[in-house]
Amino acid sequence: MKRLDISTGAIILLSVLYFFCGPVKLLALFAAIVSHELGHAAALYAFGARLKSLRFDISGISMCGLGLDSTAKEITALAAGPAAGFAVALLCSHLGNKLGSDFLLFSAGFGIMLTVYNLLPVLPLDGGNILRCVLTCFLRQSTAERITGILSLTLASLISVFGALNISKSEGAALCAAGVLLLASQRERRRHL
Repeated sequence: MKRLDISTGAIILLSVLYFFCGPVKLLALFAAIVSHELGHAAALYAFGARLKSLRFDISGISMCGLGLDSTAKEITALAAGPAAGFAVALLCSHLGNKLGSDFLLFSAGFGIMLTVYNLLPVLPLDGGNILRCVLTCFLRQSTAERITGILSLTLASLISVFGALNISKSEGAALCAAGVLLLASQRERRRHL
């Protein structure tokens, strides 16, 4: 894998987001994503690890680090992204309300959504990787991978179906799209195994 890999899916995803969100909301989303990824990078740096690769695909951005020598460090590095994203979202919310800044409020909202989304126990999200790491503490790695893969496929399918059934409600389309993206990332993940 290249150090920086941008897939066609990432370009399509950015185009769709730009079309539906517009430039201001897209920049606010980008700010939330950057704070999340900087949380991961800071944890890698704190543990003396280094960034091996950065991949942009249809499921978003994924970072791969080298040099994490324990499961506890890996779990901490995985959780650092959502933690940083949540902290920055709270700060943006506070400042956005105080200054009356729509940009900061959009960034806060996107930051909270990204945090919750990334903590779902679905691969390739942080929650799915955290679950895989926890399971490897108790099970063989192949068994932990299989359980996490089945759970990921099941939850992504349920999110898609629930979103499709509620498509007439405002959150239904977003849930359906999120589920479809997660299903697509399952296919992509299997190709890279």
